Amino acid sequence: MALQRLVRGFLILLPLLAIQTQAASRGSFSNPAASSRPFFRYWLPDASVDPDLIAEDVVNAGKVGAGGVEFVPFYNYGGEMGGYPEGADWSKYGFGTPAFQAIFRRALEAHRDNDMVMDFAIGPNQGQGVPAKPHDKGLQWDLVPFAEPVPSKRTTIDLPGWGEGELIAAITGLVTDKTNKTSMPPHLQLTIREGSLQAVTAKVNKQGKLPVAAEELPTSRERWVFAFYQRRTLAKNVVFPARSTNTIFDNGSFTVDHFSARGAQTVIDFWEKHILLDGVDELLSQVGNYGWEDSLEIQSNISWTPQLPKRFKAQHGYDVFAYLPLIMWANNNINIQKESPGTIRAILDSETQGSGYIGDYRATLQKCYQEYIGALSQWTNRRLGRQMSAQVSYNMPMDAAASVPFVDVPECESLQWRDGIDGYRQFSGAAALAGQRVVSNEMGGEFLNAFRHTIPGLLASINRAFAGGVNRVVIHGQTYAHNYYNTTWPGYTAWQYVVSEPYSEKFPSWERGLNEALEYVARTQHVLQSGRAVIDVALYNKVSASDPNFNSFRDSSDLLDAGYSYRYLTPHNFDLSQAKVENGQLGPDSASFKALVITSEHNEMALDGAKRLVQFAQSGLPIVFEGKPKYYAAGNGSSHDLAHVMGLLFTSPHVHRCGIGKSTAALARIGITPRVATKLNSTVHTTWRSDDQKGINYLFLFADKHSSSGYIEVKSGVFAYTFDAWSGLIRPLLHYSTSKDRGVLRIPINLGAGQTIMFGFSKKQLKGISTPKFSITELPSTVLGSEYSGREGLVLHVPYQPSSQPPQSVTLSTGRSQVVKASSGGVRPPFDLKAWTLRAEHWEAPRDITDANVLAVKRNTTHNLHGPLSGWTKDPKLANASGIGYYETSFEWTGDRKRHGAYLNLPRVLHAIQVIVNGQKTLPVDCYNHVVDIGPFLHPGENMVTLVVPTTMWNYLRSLGSEILSSGAPPLVVYGTHGPPRVLPAPEPSENGLVGPVFVTPYERVVVNPV
Repeated sequence: MALQRLVRGFLILLPLLAIQTQAASRGSFSNPAASSRPFFRYWLPDASVDPDLIAEDVVNAGKVGAGGVEFVPFYNYGGEMGGYPEGADWSKYGFGTPAFQAIFRRALEAHRDNDMVMDFAIGPNQGQGVPAKPHDKGLQWDLVPFAEPVPSKRTTIDLPGWGEGELIAAITGLVTDKTNKTSMPPHLQLTIREGSLQAVTAKVNKQGKLPVAAEELPTSRERWVFAFYQRRTLAKNVVFPARSTNTIFDNGSFTVDHFSARGAQTVIDFWEKHILLDGVDELLSQVGNYGWEDSLEIQSNISWTPQLPKRFKAQHGYDVFAYLPLIMWANNNINIQKESPGTIRAILDSETQGSGYIGDYRATLQKCYQEYIGALSQWTNRRLGRQMSAQVSYNMPMDAAASVPFVDVPECESLQWRDGIDGYRQFSGAAALAGQRVVSNEMGGEFLNAFRHTIPGLLASINRAFAGGVNRVVIHGQTYAHNYYNTTWPGYTAWQYVVSEPYSEKFPSWERGLNEALEYVARTQHVLQSGRAVIDVALYNKVSASDPNFNSFRDSSDLLDAGYSYRYLTPHNFDLSQAKVENGQLGPDSASFKALVITSEHNEMALDGAKRLVQFAQSGLPIVFEGKPKYYAAGNGSSHDLAHVMGLLFTSPHVHRCGIGKSTAALARIGITPRVATKLNSTVHTTWRSDDQKGINYLFLFADKHSSSGYIEVKSGVFAYTFDAWSGLIRPLLHYSTSKDRGVLRIPINLGAGQTIMFGFSKKQLKGISTPKFSITELPSTVLGSEYSGREGLVLHVPYQPSSQPPQSVTLSTGRSQVVKASSGGVRPPFDLKAWTLRAEHWEAPRDITDANVLAVKRNTTHNLHGPLSGWTKDPKLANASGIGYYETSFEWTGDRKRHGAYLNLPRVLHAIQVIVNGQKTLPVDCYNHVVDIGPFLHPGENMVTLVVPTTMWNYLRSLGSEILSSGAPPLVVYGTHGPPRVLPAPEPSENGLVGPVFVTPYERVVVNPV
């Protein structure tokens, strides 16, 4: 087929695509281009809404720092979350209709007119299908199993399930044991004698009769017959009660076959016929970013496509039919259908219980899925000049990492990963080896957290994803917060208040904190998308089906604590063209892994993978086996060959053995050192990017749950810089020492819990940045900060020191040592700001609550406070309020403008804080290092301080209860396509405002002479 050739061509083009994307304009660190910025997933209710309001939402997303939106025609989650609203007409306003095309065009134009770019779902809801005719061959298929014992003394039986679809196989087997399992989910387990399974399909007549041999069996044994029928599921990803069936749009949207190029062709044909018309294709080529498909939420009895038996035999050398009884269990959607994996589980009475046949089936299913996603990617590349992003393969019984390289931009998600850093590494390792520059993430979706998800909470999830190899986030999400059917203020709310977060201008933090957080994310992504990911260690990870939650494989932090970065690879990744070994490194042009570690706890060796390991070892790659290796069963009897290959592998001088938990020591023993050595008091995650073209390396550090102090050692570059993602400023690194013999930089680190820091190491001095020719090698811990400029040189921020404190000195790399102490009487001790006036701006519903286009009705109340401050829930007048708090106070300042300054120390940031001093806004507040230099804004006399503190909207919305509706349902009441509505519990109120003391720490600016 032509499409199969396209898929093969796609694999050849992958390195070229990575180069083309790398060369694209990405803006600057201080102002990244749209494509480098975070996106919002934008939920379109349906195509009946106002196109101008869609455009307005796009513009507003850009104003707060998004590079664009991921345009998702939501249709209330296909009708599953909110049902079919009264008054809606999804036949007229469905995906691909003329009305939809007009909306789609308007969204693209809004991106074009505002220098933004747009991601676009390839179908409605999760993008997993399109409107089609029910007999379309590209729709989803199912393999439906039936099984029953053969009655004794019968010579002919009716094949079970006859008429349920096209018969694919009839199988008989001898059952030696039968057990009713009561563990969840309850099922019948059949143990079948190995070698007794026989395909008898050819014996079934046209009436579904099967002749059988009468036989006498012991009472403990039974002959069973199994029948398998293929049929289209006719499952839909948009369901509604259509008034007619005159057009394909009356049928909703059918899920397509995700295991063949034919399924992709159904999607492609629909786009060509219904969407890419009247210049829309040209608009997409201009401002389209990525085509996109969500995680696989398709359901079936057994995952199937009609061509699977043919693909199976070509891949494994034997027919699959006789072994179909073994795949009846847990080979549908292993996430969504985890409670309904089947009713019968068949195993063999062998050592492996037949797992090799299951593994072979899953390996072929994986190839079939790659044909589907590869065809879509190829079409997106060639027809639109765009790239394809997808949440690759997970939820289905496949090894997800094997398919990551088959899409331009693989995507994972924070909800299903539960923010697990190790899980992200399981997904991103394949992308790093393949040289895929971008790994995306659907970010911030949390159950029962709508309108109450805080910015620090969002950033914690984002930073954990960054630490695991993700470098792009699509925030979940932005909603069309305007009028819709049976919807009140605050507007249409996707997910019925169940899942966070329906961002819009109706969030008080929209331009009062969220914008600054998104700038932080954009700048961090700009760095993490630069060059290529470079990683110390690859961990071998072979599974037949990836855990859909990607739970942690490695509980120990030993590698991280020694400074080693690591990601996981499946042996399927060894077939990539980038998987070569040069100078002892795997993937020298991409990830440059220094070693491969294979642990026995979670891994099994497969024959093809073992053969590649022999080649890697022969080429000089260090390989460490931790514990005794396990073997991955295969159905084609290759275990003897595998044992032989493993024997060859262990004779290599580059293969090393160690005990369980000893791989870190083994790496050190054979001379494999981390690129970043860490000597810290708690675990810090390191991420290294090498931009070979610009001659600069980047280092991202993240202290997850605990503060961390100590130092790191890096051997890279001549000039070192800090990249402040909150301010957009690049500054020379001032405090470090260099070992003259090794050229290693020793950099002190002091990070708060949840805080990040980024460094750049360049071969040449960065333009426009004053960089000293010396460094601070020893710095008193009392010094609050430092700065350098060509005019003043090195300046330290020295706080008040009691006279009893002995003098302390700063030492420079020039050898100069200088006592640093504030002048006598020049700096006062730190002092609290206790007397505050709070002007609470309440954001409330309009009098006519059905007018959802109103932003909010705002009113003010004034509250006199005396610190330390307590939250709004402690004040009965504010407990149910949401909006913005303006905290105002003043203090007297006697310092000299040029010689003195101060830091404002803020309490823990609950949501966001902006600082205004004497009418001037300071640099943004880092949520995890809430100390702000206010020195440049102070003047002698009275100084006014205003802290702008937005709240979440939840407390006020919670107080309204069932007064508010979305699609006719109150919050947390979920109407689906079948069954009664579900009522979910309301989350507790969230704490708002400022909680804790605020104090000022004055300092003196002390100039240090380098010689």
